Amino acid sequence: MLALSTSCIAPAPAELDARIDELLSYEVDAYELSYKIAGDEIAAFGKAIIGAGRRVVSLHSYCPVPKGIVPANAGGDLLLLTSEDKTMRERGVKATIDTLEWAARLEARAIVIHSGRTPIEYPKLRIRDLYDRGRWPGNDGEGIIRKLLKDRKETVERSLDLLCLSLDPILQAASHFEVSVGLENRIYPHELPGPAEFTRLLDVFRGAMVGTWYDTGHAKYQEELGFAAPGETWDAMRPSLLGCHVHDVLGIQDHLPPGEGKLDLAALLSELPDTMPLVIECRAGQGVDRIRAGIDELRRTLSGDENTPADPFFLG
Repeated sequence: MLALSTSCIAPAPAELDARIDELLSYEVDAYELSYKIAGDEIAAFGKAIIGAGRRVVSLHSYCPVPKGIVPANAGGDLLLLTSEDKTMRERGVKATIDTLEWAARLEARAIVIHSGRTPIEYPKLRIRDLYDRGRWPGNDGEGIIRKLLKDRKETVERSLDLLCLSLDPILQAASHFEVSVGLENRIYPHELPGPAEFTRLLDVFRGAMVGTWYDTGHAKYQEELGFAAPGETWDAMRPSLLGCHVHDVLGIQDHLPPGEGKLDLAALLSELPDTMPLVIECRAGQGVDRIRAGIDELRRTLSGDENTPADPFFLG
């Protein structure tokens, strides 16, 4: 099932009607409502999508934006489910349950959540600088990898315990609303879950409405930098897969429309069942033409007709 995330369209403060019109202009089967949709907008998005004969397949928590937060500042990591601050965790749990309730109202089958992180520093800018200058990993990079893995190992158990405390009421609510919770693989190695931790968490909550939500670009980022072996994350998540976020990657630049990077999406996705939600998730501001080209490219990829030429499109 080919779907599109609202992350791809112009964000607020663009006019609501214009954003909805843009969303419905794309030829997809369904949509994911992402985490920058305000509480006074979500009903309008849902009504328009269902009125157009399409469906909402998933919501990306936290959706709608929690009260007191400006949509421009919203994000899936805003209220950490692994925070040592109990009040923040409880706010994150409540906002996730609100997402579940809206998913049930809109007859979406799943929500996607960010599961938090370990409390260690990730030197993002340093790593990008080394990578862009062709010096990754090199001696500096190998040292960074060793330190990150060591620090993560020393802190991950506490973070997993806190995550489980948060997930318990969330999954009770998921059962009540009959909506599944998809644990997304994250982009940075200090975040949760890592490949080995998906199986562990699913064992802890065996029988609950929880599974995995695979992000193509996040997995490739970690593989490219040497934080995960090729295919390691996919192999860990595939048995419990609820859906995928699909975007392309060029080097370590992610969230590009399909076809603009070097991911072999055909090899990864073409054997999934037709009912599996494949949600194109790009950064806002890519432009309508690029998003449409990405949709066409993914549709050709999934049909096996990769030799059919795309509409002419060139990056400026």
